[in-house]
Amino acid sequence: MSIGPPSGISLVSTATPRKSGQHTPESWSKWTHPSIEPLFTKRVMKALPSWTEAFSLVSEFFSHEHQVFPCFNAPAFMCLLGQQYSGACTESPAWWVSLNSVLAIAQRRRAEAAQSAEAEDLAWAYASNALAGTWDVLMRSTQLSSVQALLAIAWFFIGTPNPQPSFMLVGCAVRLAHSIGIHVESQDPSVSSAEANMRKKVFWIAICLDRELCLRTGRPPCHDLNAAYVDPPMGSLDETEIIKTVEGHELNLFKGQIQLAAIQSAIYQDLHSSKAPPNGIADSVAELLQKLENWRTEFAPSLTHDSAGRCEHHGLMRLYFSYYNAVIVVSRAHSLTYWVSPNHPEMSALPSKMRDSIENCLNASRCIIELSKLIPVTWKSFHW
Repeated sequence: MSIGPPSGISLVSTATPRKSGQHTPESWSKWTHPSIEPLFTKRVMKALPSWTEAFSLVSEFFSHEHQVFPCFNAPAFMCLLGQQYSGACTESPAWWVSLNSVLAIAQRRRAEAAQSAEAEDLAWAYASNALAGTWDVLMRSTQLSSVQALLAIAWFFIGTPNPQPSFMLVGCAVRLAHSIGIHVESQDPSVSSAEANMRKKVFWIAICLDRELCLRTGRPPCHDLNAAYVDPPMGSLDETEIIKTVEGHELNLFKGQIQLAAIQSAIYQDLHSSKAPPNGIADSVAELLQKLENWRTEFAPSLTHDSAGRCEHHGLMRLYFSYYNAVIVVSRAHSLTYWVSPNHPEMSALPSKMRDSIENCLNASRCIIELSKLIPVTWKSFHW
């Protein structure tokens, strides 16, 4: 499921002779005081389903969610699933959290399609299993699979009314990514190209989720791409991440997410951070709007400034909402004095650039409303 060294300091440990009885870096990462050991006892809130049911749910996850959330390697995950049901399962808390998160996500999709409260309760039961192991992942599991596990349970909570768990889980995933060093280019010669690609992919999934959640609420992101940057895994994009639009065009959702996340990062940097130019808002807004327009042309050509298009793959629809939200955030920055004024002046009395910004906000808002009307009632978690 995951690849890479168990800890960011393991690269040093392999070259350092150790005396008998000396602690290894991995042992220190798992250290806890005996008083809190009971907190890490594995708790099973809901027994795992039968092999047939588990295989079916996991297969549905990779056929439906993988295009928008390619956090796992499918063959490796299936191999671990087989070990889980053959009695040779790993005791890794990260695997337990990942497996139950995948089961919860797939089960919730089934529940939405069937409009079944009982099936939805089952999804939450699997999510409870995942949450019960999250504490162990946070405290004693420093490896790539730990980052994957936190992102997976965060993905489940993104589809709920309360965004707080996803904020915290994604933030912890980013920090854990820092601790194992996947936020920088690996210099380890033992890391294969496939391993390096997976590390990059997991890191960028964390960045995409972090940027999206932060831009919605105005919170600062957990990672500054200007301080530490890893090239996206664009050279080896997986065919399983390709979707077809209603018009028959092939589209890589993950590539679209990465490029939109880079723009979202620039939005925070140029408009909201302490480094934002105090007197250059107009130039920043124009540049950011052009970047968004370039993104729309490549990944959402069916969208226009006054039309929301048609219902597409749920991952693409999510990107549509994110795009329009970004347009509003950028345009609003140029017309902030208008929005906060208790007495709005006449539009004709405003400067032309401010009128254009207000019009952009209104058009994007109307498109969001139109998009919402396209969402099927069975996409319950999507509405959040």
